[in-house]
Amino acid sequence: MLDGLDDIPWATVADANGTSAHVPGLVRLLLKPDVVDWSPALEELWNSVDQGVVYDATVRALPFLIELAAKRSICCRHRLLKLLGHIAAASVYWSRESKTPWPMADDERRVYRDLLAASWHAIGDACHTAVDSLSDADARVRLAAAYFIGQAADVISRAGLAATQASGAALCQRLWFDASPLVRGSAALALGELSPFWPDAIMALDNLSMADTPAVRLCAALALVGSTPVPPSWCMQTLEAAVRDPDGTNWAFHDSDSTAQDEWDASSLGQAYAATGFDAPRTLCIDFPWFTGGPVEHCTTVLSAARRAE
Repeated sequence: MLDGLDDIPWATVADANGTSAHVPGLVRLLLKPDVVDWSPALEELWNSVDQGVVYDATVRALPFLIELAAKRSICCRHRLLKLLGHIAAASVYWSRESKTPWPMADDERRVYRDLLAASWHAIGDACHTAVDSLSDADARVRLAAAYFIGQAADVISRAGLAATQASGAALCQRLWFDASPLVRGSAALALGELSPFWPDAIMALDNLSMADTPAVRLCAALALVGSTPVPPSWCMQTLEAAVRDPDGTNWAFHDSDSTAQDEWDASSLGQAYAATGFDAPRTLCIDFPWFTGGPVEHCTTVLSAARRAE
């Protein structure tokens, strides 16, 4: 495992903070079963290789992160898949943009484009891992796997129709049959990202107009508002209702998950709160990476954008 990690001259490889000499040690800490070991390491690694930009260290670390994400014995697989989703989003974004993250000379621009191409290739390699992870016993892993597939939808589409259909079919299985409402919600949002390349996703999402689970119906509505020029009327109605009932909406995305609490306690922010002597906010929810803020804030932002577009 992790063959070749020490063959890379990490001290000369650029990351978000300068040198990435510390990366191999952080990657090895991800093998640890105890959250107090791997959570701080993953947090530091995240800050090193992902700041919304693809760095040389990002591309060098990707094969090892993907390898660990595929091992069911790794306790932080759900967080690794989320990190891979963030990296996929950054890679897709900067590949679409004509500008670069900072001013670059022509030769630097060419090097950066090569980095983006290498990241796309690595992300493509991770797609099989993500599809397999949709059937994992851990709901957090399934949720994060759907998130990764959604963020990597452009990359998956470039792999061909068969890969797109396989990803869509696997997401639909989670959408219809998963026991966790939040996994189903994550699958719905991923299908929204995949829909430009797999039109069957729109029908699957629209069939959730009568879903009796609030989180699932809301995620389907968000997916359709984001992926169709004129979404069905029930979608806007669902978002408006969610904003009118903030307590109910927030509660729909909560779950008393003791493992998530352990991860919070081990994080730098959790430790900082604990050091103040005040009661730390309790993370009573499975990590839902689709929302940068809470669900109500996200719905408000989407509604505002949709109304401006009318």
